Amino acid sequence: MRRPGRRRTRPEALGALVPSLLDDLGFEATRTLTQIVERWEEVVGEQAARHTRAALLRGSVLELEADSSVWVQTLRLRSPEILEKLSARLGAEAPRELWIRIGRAVRDV
Repeated sequence: MRRPGRRRTRPEALGALVPSLLDDLGFEATRTLTQIVERWEEVVGEQAARHTRAALLRGSVLELEADSSVWVQTLRLRSPEILEKLSARLGAEAPRELWIRIGRAVRDV
């Protein structure tokens, strides 16, 4: 006998549920940021990658840190190119805007 108020649903594979669960918990941005960080040198080039880093993703805005005002300005000038490359690599998950500030950008190698 079925309990009142409970619907019968079809079982779903756990693998099919995980992506939507991660989205609901806000982990989609973390996954996208990880992909950006992994490809950062490929996107901006070796020299720029030594002085800049992807720091945070808030919605469709990617926050970047640069180790000097010169690199902040360089990234601002290259913003259309950077966004285009990210879009080509990430598709719909790519950020649509960059926010750039001076910060701790140099990666420990």
